[in-house]
Amino acid sequence: MTSFEISAFPPEEAPRASRFCSVTGKPFQPGDKMRSVLYEEDGVIKRVDLCAEAWRDYTRPASAVAWWSSRVGEGEEKKTRQTPNDALVALFESLIFKPDQADLRYALALLLVRRRVFRFEFENKPQNAEKSDRDSVFVYSSRNDACYAVPVVHMDDAQIDDVQKRLVALLDSPPEDLPESIVDAEIAAEQALEE
Repeated sequence: MTSFEISAFPPEEAPRASRFCSVTGKPFQPGDKMRSVLYEEDGVIKRVDLCAEAWRDYTRPASAVAWWSSRVGEGEEKKTRQTPNDALVALFESLIFKPDQADLRYALALLLVRRRVFRFEFENKPQNAEKSDRDSVFVYSSRNDACYAVPVVHMDDAQIDDVQKRLVALLDSPPEDLPESIVDAEIAAEQALEE
């Protein structure tokens, strides 16, 4: 038997999960409980994936280095859902024509720049910017290839605290007049946190 040191095993070389039970050949369905075993054979790490029924009668090899249980994921459809960043962009866009929410929109713009969803736009800001735009920051969104003028709002600590509370309240229970993408993104974010 070859001596094998698990600490020398690079994780990117781990065998990938199978879509079928290694014993019964039955395909795994989303939500199925699956047991997996990594074992060494002739200096090579191998993997066995088993359905719950096959696990009962399975004998782990003496050279097993790891075993665990998991649930089969939902596949590709989860990857197409919107992210929390999409919810923030939708909220930002919904505030464009609400001057009474300028502080919230400014804070969202800065947050989206920090998250690298938006970037500050210095080169392509409009040449004919209106006087009202002169005290604005310009941000660019590659998601929809748009440049936004966002009026700068100077806030003290109390105003910053108020904006944070309003933002949390909006994301916890979005009003009905906000785009559905916010609601969809928030549901996706909650589901991702539950997993």
